[in-house]
Amino acid sequence: MLLVVDIGNTNIVLGLYQGDKLENYWRLATQLQTTDDQYGILLHNLFTMSGVTFEQVNGVILSSVAPPVESAFVRGIQRHMKRRPLVVGPGLRTGMRIVY
Repeated sequence: MLLVVDIGNTNIVLGLYQGDKLENYWRLATQLQTTDDQYGILLHNLFTMSGVTFEQVNGVILSSVAPPVESAFVRGIQRHMKRRPLVVGPGLRTGMRIVY
């Protein structure tokens, strides 16, 4: 499974894909003060409620417009899921030009 994460200024949207099929999705409020441990616990609870384990996830990709939240979220994924997320941003070769 692939966990996709979009961290926005207002919401964090997560989706769990099995191949091309979206199996689960969640929307959370973006909060600056949330710690990496809190994100780890939150992810664990969301996955458990959906009958999914961290071990079933073999990849994580993340995009963000909120660097402080991104840092905590990435640390939470690394510490609790034992995965290193691919962070979309400048320098990542996707074949698409980032223009803003």
